[in-house]
Amino acid sequence: MVTASEFRQAMGRFATGLTVVTVRTPEGIRGMTANAFASVSLDPPLVLVCVEQTSHTHRRLERSGSMGVNVLTRQQRALSRRFAGGCPSGGDAFEGIETEEGPHGTVLIAGSLASLSCRVVRIDPAGDHSIFLGEVVQARLGQGEPLVYYRGELGRFRPNAPLDLLPYWVEEAL
Repeated sequence: MVTASEFRQAMGRFATGLTVVTVRTPEGIRGMTANAFASVSLDPPLVLVCVEQTSHTHRRLERSGSMGVNVLTRQQRALSRRFAGGCPSGGDAFEGIETEEGPHGTVLIAGSLASLSCRVVRIDPAGDHSIFLGEVVQARLGQGEPLVYYRGELGRFRPNAPLDLLPYWVEEAL
C-alpha cells in the first residue's frame, strides 16, 4: 500500500491552479486556499472542491450552502499563502482585500482570474475529505496570468513559450 508521503509526492507532480474558496458566516467572511478543484459538468454547470472533514471550512460550507471559488492570478500569490491554513478565525483575514458580493451571499475576490458563485448541491465523504459539489450560478471573468502550484512551490506558466525552451515552469521569488 502507498504511504501518505509517497502519495503526497506523487500528487505534487500534478501541476494545478490555485483557488481561494470563500464562505460567508455569521462571524464574517472566511476563506481557504484549495487546489483540489475541478469542473464536473457543463449542463448543468458544476464544479467540485475537496475539503478536509476536520477543518472549520468544512463545517462552515455545510451550514452556508453556498461558496465562492476564486481562481488566483500570479499577482495574488500572497492570497494563496494567507488562506493556506484554512478559514482564519483570528482577526480579519480579508482586511485590505477588495471583495464583491455574488448571488446567494457568495464572496468574490476582486481581481481574480475567474470567480464563481456556487450553490452547494451535494456533499459526499471521500476518505478524510468531503467533495463539495457546487452548481455555478454566476461566473465572473478577469484578466492576468494563472498562479500555478507544482511540487509544493508557486510559480507561473509561460503559455506561448516555444517548445524548445523548456521548462515552462518558472519559479518566482516574492
